[in-house]
Amino acid sequence: MKKAPVALVWAVAAGSVLGASDSFELIKEKLGAEGCSYYEFISIVESDVFDDADTASGFACLASDGRYNVKVADEQYVYDLAYLYTYSASSNQVIIETPDSGAVAGEELSFITRLDDVYTTTAVTAGKRYHLVRQPDAVGDYPDSLDVLIDAQNLLLKQIRYFDVNGDLNIILFTVQDYGLPCADSLFRLMAPDSVETVRL
Repeated sequence: MKKAPVALVWAVAAGSVLGASDSFELIKEKLGAEGCSYYEFISIVESDVFDDADTASGFACLASDGRYNVKVADEQYVYDLAYLYTYSASSNQVIIETPDSGAVAGEELSFITRLDDVYTTTAVTAGKRYHLVRQPDAVGDYPDSLDVLIDAQNLLLKQIRYFDVNGDLNIILFTVQDYGLPCADSLFRLMAPDSVETVRL
């Protein structure tokens, strides 16, 4: 699922470092704010086994109450708090299931609305790069760690990097971000062709 001014005196420099350090906290507040957030991104998966990379564009609409609509390439995940709908355009099939209490498919991006609930944050370079480690009691199939790059000046995410369960490097490059949007119920309804095959699990 994007700098702090140079100070000429020590006191101002110290204040600038503090401001840069706090910028990720301000971004996380925006990520977890009430309402909906919208993202457009480029997803890159680099595989060491096959020595190649898959690149796909996508979007995500994430609601603060847990609903989401995430599309990557030809696959879409819509969660309305009751059911998870997984739509594959290539197979023209929708799978409908009731997720358990853990993380469900599609949450590879939706977890960014609750980073502090899942991860402990360490600044690698304040105002630029942060390393997040999953908390031992976090429930769900979340990555063990994340590397997050931010735009401190504009308070935006730039990039998230993590290794998935297959050991492949996943890179999410954010191209569009918007926060605090109204959450219409229609955003979390899957719009699939009439000819789609439906499978209920």
